[in-house]
Amino acid sequence: MDEIIKIFREIAYEGRKIRLLNLYKGIPVSYAASITSIGEASITVSTEKFQLVAMYLAKETHIQNLKFPMLVRAGVVLVNPVKMDATLTHFSYQPERLGQITQVHIQPGRPMPGQVTTAQMDHVDAELMDISLTGLGVLVDEASIKGECKPGLEITVHVQLPGIASLDEPDELHEPHTVALKGTIIHIKTGLPGGKRHLGVELQPNHPARLEVARFISQRQLELLREVHSIYELIRLENPVQE
Repeated sequence: MDEIIKIFREIAYEGRKIRLLNLYKGIPVSYAASITSIGEASITVSTEKFQLVAMYLAKETHIQNLKFPMLVRAGVVLVNPVKMDATLTHFSYQPERLGQITQVHIQPGRPMPGQVTTAQMDHVDAELMDISLTGLGVLVDEASIKGECKPGLEITVHVQLPGIASLDEPDELHEPHTVALKGTIIHIKTGLPGGKRHLGVELQPNHPARLEVARFISQRQLELLREVHSIYELIRLENPVQE
């Protein structure tokens, strides 16, 4: 803690900024921040609206700067939406977290049922939990999965992606359509609530539905931006003006 606070003081003295890292429903949120004050065990930083919302909800953030030997985790004790700043404390090094919070894995935001097929099983019901350009996660019933379903197995995930909204009419979506996403199971998590099993799938590099996935991710990001704006206004209402 003392070492980290010392480095914060050096950064502030040199007039440099830090970078904050969070995840909001699968989207990496990363904005620069200025250190506005430093206490014995805490700092106050000024940053952007999106970052403040992500920190407020997660109650933590991660910090990058070239002076730090690795990623720094910080607890969030106060967010002031009026001053556009936040107070951070409980600092610790977290070298293993960087890859986890810089990859885009979009959460659909609504139930997205589908099916999975492999050489060992045919059309097992599934639900899409998250998706990126390189992979996805699905939930299936433990009872419906055969023992041969293991990492390394090729799999096809059939899922109905919502239609893409137009710029002129953002609330009007085109007709949804089903896409077949082919990939390989890379990890399996068992024993989940409700008798579920989570399959992590790495998609083929040049899978034909890549464009549809990219469009869905872009559309979902726009939805989340509107959502963040609404949450920010709620935070302002819940937190009276703090001078």
